[in-house]
Amino acid sequence: MSRILSAYDHEEATFGITESFIGPLRHMAPEAINDRMYSIYSDVWSFGICMIEIVTRDTVCPELTPLQMATKVSSGELVPSFPPEYSEYWADLLELLYQCTSFYPDERPTFIEITKTLASIYN
Repeated sequence: MSRILSAYDHEEATFGITESFIGPLRHMAPEAINDRMYSIYSDVWSFGICMIEIVTRDTVCPELTPLQMATKVSSGELVPSFPPEYSEYWADLLELLYQCTSFYPDERPTFIEITKTLASIYN
């Protein structure tokens, strides 16, 4: 999943295609699973999944195997959810993480937008 991109522009969706079929299935974006395409938006998906795991102190859908999770992600069936006790205190952060894990890459924020949103939430 890791690639060095020349002229990597954080404002544009620089992307590539990998020949590899391996990767961290629990953290792979739908387009990475389906088309082996990676971009800043697939990185945002992975970031969102990691942040959800940090907030909940658990893996996303721990009842699923990595392959089952990848299947649900690739078909758009997986929508990360949070226990109700997280809703009030973490509401702004959870909204950001839902955006990060949108099935559609163009609906995900950039890292610059994520940084600005986090700064506004926690300042």
